[in-house]
Amino acid sequence: MTLAEIRDQVRRLKRAKGFDITLDQRLAYLTAEVGEVAAETLKLSRDSDRDVGEMDAREREAMVEALGMEV
Repeated sequence: MTLAEIRDQVRRLKRAKGFDITLDQRLAYLTAEVGEVAAETLKLSRDSDRDVGEMDAREREAMVEALGMEV
């Protein structure tokens, strides 16, 4: 398969799934998603200043799971 064929396949998939959006729309979506992940990350720390390195194993595991659900 050539690179041109792969690009064509991606274009068709994007159109079929409704992902054919502009660069501006992609950037706005990405910015919103990163903001949501940042907000969830800040909520996970009890005092919003605590580093993951200061958490015990149970707390870290809960943090990883919650972030995984957001991502």
